[in-house]
Amino acid sequence: MNALVRKLRPVKIDQLIYVVTAADNHPSPAVRFDKDTAKIRLVQDSKDKVSYRLFLDGNQVHRSNVFYATHFLKTIGKYGFPVIGDCHTDDSCRGMGIYPYMLVHIYKELLQSHKEVYILVSPENTPSIRGIEKAGFRKTHRVRTTRIGPLYVGKKVERF
Repeated sequence: MNALVRKLRPVKIDQLIYVVTAADNHPSPAVRFDKDTAKIRLVQDSKDKVSYRLFLDGNQVHRSNVFYATHFLKTIGKYGFPVIGDCHTDDSCRGMGIYPYMLVHIYKELLQSHKEVYILVSPENTPSIRGIEKAGFRKTHRVRTTRIGPLYVGKKVERF
């Protein structure tokens, strides 16, 4: 199937949107790894995306991406704010507090130059939601829509 046809295929989207600001409470989530030996590396993937990677004992165990041009935020009247997404913690390291630890590290850095930082998550992804909330993010919206190419149609926006 050619790339243009794939991009124009309708895709149903159901996402929770969380936000954190400088004025919010910024917790220090409990961790079960040695923070002193952990290494965080920032990788510039493209002009609009960077990834934060956590290494323990030389092995990459977590990756969180930050996107700077996320059109999906326009569904709630926002644009130009960093969005954390597409995060992954290695199966062998889950339950160690890595995800909330990394989220706090990332947003504290981003809040030095931005008023708000957002994160998107599927409502069914309860482990990620727990980590997001432990990190101090507040749920602001749920958006159900269909994306066709760059357009979002049939938007249903629920505000919390």
